[in-house]
Amino acid sequence: MKNKKGYLIALITIIGLVIINQSIVQYFLYNKTEDSKTINIAGRQRMLSQRINQLSYRSINSDSNNNKEIVYTISKWKAAHLALMDGNIELKISGTENKKLYKKLSSTLSIINKLDLIITNDKKLTNIEILQINSLVDEFLPAMESIVNDFKKESETKLTTIINIEIVFALVTLLVIFIEFQLIIKPLLKNNIQVKR
Repeated sequence: MKNKKGYLIALITIIGLVIINQSIVQYFLYNKTEDSKTINIAGRQRMLSQRINQLSYRSINSDSNNNKEIVYTISKWKAAHLALMDGNIELKISGTENKKLYKKLSSTLSIINKLDLIITNDKKLTNIEILQINSLVDEFLPAMESIVNDFKKESETKLTTIINIEIVFALVTLLVIFIEFQLIIKPLLKNNIQVKR
């Protein structure tokens, strides 16, 4: 009876450690997946800014006063930017908790808002407005590049943390198994050998 209890304690401890280890790893892996989505959305912001620039230049040569595509693109751009800042359930990302990064995102959001004011009127864009759009996009791109790099650095830091936690947990698990072997399993094996004699 004593032997069974000792083996059971050892087995439950090892199973518990494996479950805790996997829970921690899965949690961090889930966060890493979210980081990938965030970096992807942040990278796409640069593409959307250039799309706005391209559409505004095209509107000069167009006979149409309709700038619905530009308005749609800027609303999509703004929504994605707000998601980077405050999170979005549909996009399955949470906003940034990094205050410095949030401040940078707020700064680039003000650029988007300026563009939005220029674009969302119903009249055809003038040459001066197109130059303003171009200037604002030129201001946005390097700022957004810096933000994307910050998101990447945060993600790499999290990955390093995952690796370190995994190593520490593996060492703790091995130590617990060694201690259990010395304190529980070895004495039980010794007792079993003596009983059989």
